[in-house]
Amino acid sequence: MSFIKLLLVLAMLHPLSAKAEILTHLGFNYEEEKVDQGSVGEVQQTRQTLNLGIGYLFDFGLFLGLKYYQKNVINDLTVTVASTTVTTSTKDLTSGSGMTLGYYVDFGLVLQYSYLFQDPKRESADVTYSGGTASVIDLAYVYWIGNFAFGPQLTQTTFTYEEQEDAGVVTEIDITHTHLMPMIALWFKF
Repeated sequence: MSFIKLLLVLAMLHPLSAKAEILTHLGFNYEEEKVDQGSVGEVQQTRQTLNLGIGYLFDFGLFLGLKYYQKNVINDLTVTVASTTVTTSTKDLTSGSGMTLGYYVDFGLVLQYSYLFQDPKRESADVTYSGGTASVIDLAYVYWIGNFAFGPQLTQTTFTYEEQEDAGVVTEIDITHTHLMPMIALWFKF
C-alpha cells in the first residue's frame, strides 16, 4: 500500500472527526560520538533521527494517524600512516512509514504505537536490507502551551528484514535491529 493510499484512508476518517483535532508530531535526536585512537587516527559517528506523524486526536484521547521514521548514521574513519592521512565515510539510512495508534492523557502522558509496513528498509554502503516489517513505540511527557506542546520522548524501534541485496545478489535473511533512544518532541494542534 502506498503512502498516498494511507493519506486517502486518513481523509476518509474525516467525517468521524467532528470532535477531533488534527495533530502533527515531530520527534528528533542528534548524537555524535568520537573515538580518538592516538597517532593511528580517529573514528567519528553521527546519528540523526527524525520521527514525523500526522493524524486525528479525538476528544477522549485516542490518536489515529500516519508515521514516517528515518535514521541516518554517518561513520567517518580517519587513519594516519607514515604522515599520510586517509579519511573514509560510510552512510547507513533506515526508514519506513505506516499507521499509528496512540493515546494522550490529559496531564501530558503520550503513548503511541506505529506499524511501519510501507517499505521499511536499511541501506548501508552497498548493502540493502528490505522485505520485512517495522514498529515504533513512543513514550513521552508533554507540556502544552495553547496549541503547541514539547517534551522528552523515549522511542524504541524494531526493524525486521527478510532480504539482503549485496552487489546485485539477493539473499533471504532473518535479521532484527532494535534501537532505544531519547528524543525531543514537538506537537502542534490545528
